Amino acid sequence: MSDVAELSSVDYFAYSVATWSTVTAVGLLGFPRLITTLLLPYEKHSTGELLPKTELNGFERFLTIQSSIALLAAAFLLLQLTGSLSSTPIRQPSPYRLPSVTFATTALVFSSVLAFYADSETIGLVGKVHCIPAAALSVWGISIMIFEIDAATYRRLRPREYLNRFLENDLRMDGRRLDEFRSTSINQENEGSIDTANGSAVVRLGNTTMIAGVKLKTALPDPNREAGYVVPNIDLNPISNSKYKPGPPSEEAQVLSSRINDVLLSSGVLNQKDLTIEQGKAVWVVYIDVVCINFDGNAFDAALIAIVAALRNTRLPVTRYDFDNDRVLANPEESTSVPLTKTIIPTSFGLFDGKLVTDLNDFEQSLAHSRLTVVINEDGTLAHMSSQGRNMADNLDDSLDLTQRAIKIARERYDAIAKLII
Repeated sequence: MSDVAELSSVDYFAYSVATWSTVTAVGLLGFPRLITTLLLPYEKHSTGELLPKTELNGFERFLTIQSSIALLAAAFLLLQLTGSLSSTPIRQPSPYRLPSVTFATTALVFSSVLAFYADSETIGLVGKVHCIPAAALSVWGISIMIFEIDAATYRRLRPREYLNRFLENDLRMDGRRLDEFRSTSINQENEGSIDTANGSAVVRLGNTTMIAGVKLKTALPDPNREAGYVVPNIDLNPISNSKYKPGPPSEEAQVLSSRINDVLLSSGVLNQKDLTIEQGKAVWVVYIDVVCINFDGNAFDAALIAIVAALRNTRLPVTRYDFDNDRVLANPEESTSVPLTKTIIPTSFGLFDGKLVTDLNDFEQSLAHSRLTVVINEDGTLAHMSSQGRNMADNLDDSLDLTQRAIKIARERYDAIAKLII
């Protein structure tokens, strides 16, 4: 797949104008006479008067050319530095474009400008030998600047159009089909992934990595309900992605924690009544902390899968309530499993003009006009479904069709992920 994006006629025109403007500006900057006027503006005549220069001696001709080249080279290096700081890495080099074309094109354009403005008397024979082939080669360089633009630049300038060019061919930027998931792995050792937690798991979903840890504490029960508590918390930190800033939890993290809590409660995956230690006296509080190590989209799926996997290997100490001392006594030598009633697996989708796309990465997720999440029970029934953003489709029939396709894919996804959870 080529990493050179095809441009529309509007893009051709806009890029041509930008290129012409740049060359014109550089031409004015590199005009030898202008450089000479700035550096050596006057000369002393025989009459003793200081008059503007009209002729250049050999040293001044040399200084003119070298000053122009040095000034243009400095501008070139500054542009390259700016580009390298804001560049986005591309997956594959284009087979149609040399790796050094950006540097060569810029250098040749600068040289051609000097050739255009300088005559043989000004620059001498050496200058002609240098500028004539440079001017000829710059035609090739400018044609590349006008008619080809590398994928990384096009992605930054026109992200939605860039993504649509893939989706129109039912492909993704990383080569996946629209209904294809990234590689998924679950680290769920018998002792857990975190030694200090009662249960833990690490989930890798493509480049998104989530680690979930479960901590158990006792608390007084709610007088209105005899049941324990489940408290999930999602941490999206600057280490995982530079778009997250230090400080209080971001709005995205709070929304994600709330959504996870809604799913855990509505699906009944954890029987909270079985978390009661002694009626009216003590209950278990299950704290679930999920930390994002690396973020590249679809945090909801990765976080919920990590939570389910961590709960699977969480052990509750065998306890009894000491009425004499009004406290809970635990036996660390004996334990039981957390009272999970089922295993649930989420599958999230993005919608792009009627196309259903699974497992979005961060770039795709930022451009989706709506998102759909389907959570499936182990018996294939629907445990939870929610949507965000605009309407899924323009009419009810199309929306129902998309929903049915999503549920079908989610059931297939359940079978693949459930096998990875111990």
